[in-house]
Amino acid sequence: MKTKLHLGIVLCLLSALALPRIAVGQQTAEYFLKRGLSKQASSDIDGAIADFSKAIELDPTYAAAYYVRGVVKPFKHDLDGAIADCTKALELNPDNAPTYNARGFAKNSKNDWDGALADFNKAIELDPKFAIAYNNRGTAKRMIGDLDGALADFTTTIELDPQAASMATKNLEDTKQMQSDVEDAIATATKAINLNPKDVDAYNDRGEAKMRKGDWDGAIADFTTAIELDPKSDEAYENRGKAKQAKGDQAGAKRDLAKAARLRQPLSEEPYRLEIKNKISLSNKNPDKVSLWFHCTKWDTAKENYKWALLISQNGKVVKTSPIGICDGPLNTGFSGGLDNVFSGLPVGNYVVIAKFKELQTNPVSVTVAK
Repeated sequence: MKTKLHLGIVLCLLSALALPRIAVGQQTAEYFLKRGLSKQASSDIDGAIADFSKAIELDPTYAAAYYVRGVVKPFKHDLDGAIADCTKALELNPDNAPTYNARGFAKNSKNDWDGALADFNKAIELDPKFAIAYNNRGTAKRMIGDLDGALADFTTTIELDPQAASMATKNLEDTKQMQSDVEDAIATATKAINLNPKDVDAYNDRGEAKMRKGDWDGAIADFTTAIELDPKSDEAYENRGKAKQAKGDQAGAKRDLAKAARLRQPLSEEPYRLEIKNKISLSNKNPDKVSLWFHCTKWDTAKENYKWALLISQNGKVVKTSPIGICDGPLNTGFSGGLDNVFSGLPVGNYVVIAKFKELQTNPVSVTVAK
């Protein structure tokens, strides 16, 4: 779904600035401004910016020139430049609704929803019949999940300006569909949770849907449950971080997003991470035979012999070391092996077994030796 924002026609909005003009003539600031507007109308954005810049060079206090340059800079993806120009124009002419609308447009394009909303609100405060500002505010509200507020703004746009009706009507229809989709998504996820209260994905899905409607507390609650069920869910941490950020809890957001980043680190950054994927199983035919599965996260294409050792400990002391043998590289997803007579000669009791490779070792596994 493409969000439709609108700055308004530059020529029309310029007339609303009510700024003092420099006498028309060759090489005046107003001459370059008007020539720039003509170039902008013919889609010569670079030429327009050059002329607006020349107008500013001739008259650094020409608010209209800063404003129109701020209007066209987004077409060159210079959002920061657009915001700076509009800010300068507002310093020179503080009570200009079109300039607030233009700056809000640039902030909205940078995903600065709060900043955009503040500017659109100010534009509407200065000009309560500024239809395009209502439309643009509606798009910002939709992005933060305030679907009811967005619907109200699009409706107002249609009522105030028939020329903007087509654009606002499309935004209105899209928002209604989004609202319906969100409720459907919440209902579907809730049904999945009722069937399986430990469904991590369902909690994540429902939380994401709640975020789309601006229910930050409900979303955070669902993501928190997902994390409790799966503490290694980087998706849940990231989502909760975004929800906290939207709610204004910047410290909590920073912690959650950092945790998500740590969990998402590529396994290749750890040269080897070894673990016994399954518990040690003793063969029915040979009670002293151990079957192991080792997992290594690094794909090593070099031909190398991997020498493993099995360490058996009791009460924190290694009581036996049993060589596993050699696995020829490359080593990828894992290595399995079966060993005979691993516990031969050991008395009855509880033991801890690990496998060791170079300087690393697997997770410990408890084994009981019985008669």
